[in-house]
Amino acid sequence: GWEDIQFVPQGTQKQESAPIGREESIEILEAVAGKPVRFKINNRPSSNDAWVGIYPPNASDQDHGAENNRWKWLRNIDVNNATFPKQGPGPQSIRVFADGGYTLHARKDFDVSSAEPADPAVVESKRKTGFMFLVIGMLLLAPSIPLFIAGLGEGLSDGMTSATLEIEDSDEQGDLGWGIYVEGSPVDFNSNGIYDHCENIIVNATHSGSWMTDPWTGYETVNPPDESRQVFEDYCEQTDPVEQRQHEGRNLIKIGTACYGCMAGTTTITAQNPDGGEVLMWIQNEENKEILGLLIPSAIFMGIGGFMFVMSLMGLVSIGFKSNAPASSKKGAGKAMGVGITLFGMGLPLFIVGSLSTGEGRMAMLVPGAVLFGIGAFILFTSMAVVIRMGSTKGHSSVAGTGGEDSDSTSLDVLLRAGNKDEVWMKEAEFDGQRLNGLIPDHRNNFTKKITTSKIVAQNKVGNLTRFETGHTTYLVYDHDLEEKSSKENPFWDVN
Repeated sequence: GWEDIQFVPQGTQKQESAPIGREESIEILEAVAGKPVRFKINNRPSSNDAWVGIYPPNASDQDHGAENNRWKWLRNIDVNNATFPKQGPGPQSIRVFADGGYTLHARKDFDVSSAEPADPAVVESKRKTGFMFLVIGMLLLAPSIPLFIAGLGEGLSDGMTSATLEIEDSDEQGDLGWGIYVEGSPVDFNSNGIYDHCENIIVNATHSGSWMTDPWTGYETVNPPDESRQVFEDYCEQTDPVEQRQHEGRNLIKIGTACYGCMAGTTTITAQNPDGGEVLMWIQNEENKEILGLLIPSAIFMGIGGFMFVMSLMGLVSIGFKSNAPASSKKGAGKAMGVGITLFGMGLPLFIVGSLSTGEGRMAMLVPGAVLFGIGAFILFTSMAVVIRMGSTKGHSSVAGTGGEDSDSTSLDVLLRAGNKDEVWMKEAEFDGQRLNGLIPDHRNNFTKKITTSKIVAQNKVGNLTRFETGHTTYLVYDHDLEEKSSKENPFWDVN
């Protein structure tokens, strides 16, 4: 049955009594620091103006706070899985009001627990996975960065009417020459079977050096220089399909190639219309164009490798900087990483610009860029390795306090890492008041080694975890892994 409604003194609110023998009106589903508070409302009031709020336990019912932060209308939430924003560890109170705030329908006082430190085995597994992805990211970045930079070298010159170009031909096998582009469209308005741009543009090219007949066929032969020889080959009778590209808002057509098979020497190229007027042309190094096929895959691999590298680095640094490594070591590694990133960031753009430049000052950018880039990368990777090593050289103490996002988790982390003793996690622990008996990780990182500790000299509780101190070691035990037994049942524990 229902109890009678009790009337309260004026100035306070009346409260509906809970039904006898029924489920509680408010169930707490999850209350952990760093996560939203989840709860369920049973036997909700029927009023359309009913609402629910979260309060400090000693706050008055009138301390409503902001809507959707401290209180919500029941009509706007799922009462079977409702939430309030995350709260810090400690007592809280959820209250349901029946009619716009005049009747307290139900109240539930509860505690938000501290987030448990992550299981050491799980964190160690994450560290190994992070290191694996870091290595994969570096392996993808190593070849893709230079290929991407080389691919960027593919490009057209500015529009020009004449050009004087040098061919080096370092392997003395001949050169692929120069691709010549002009502005236009593949049209034949006079229907004579020849594209109009081929009729209206005349390109001439000569070369001062030797040239190769039938290069790269196995039948090639070297010919002496002949500057009267025409070294431009048009594509006007080989235009299916016509090669086109967009450049700076212009539609360009490849009209032909100059100096295919030329060896070391100077190439001179001019473009005119039939009346002798100058015509703009855009020139591309065909050797560089070969690299275009590398640009897209190298960009993809560089993007994937960069993402894996950055994400795994962030994860590993986060785990590593919570280790018991000396503060001076951490600061030194952090400063070294900062220096490495700075040098890397300064050197990379200089190196790229120097690689792409064709001017006389390219070496002034290329050399220092390569030096800064290389030194920065070396310092960055070396300091990063130090940080990762700091996160795995002191047993499992590096994982303490990583479970929560709230500021209180930082206090927990400091308490867990206090002192200079080795820290060991223990499961299935029994404590009689003097010694611990339980399982600790063996060399395979599983909790399979059973030990009895020396005499416990001190202990203190932090959240749902207890620290047991011996003369040389600190044992960390969760509440659910701890069983306390009377020393009278085990006289052995009394032996010093």
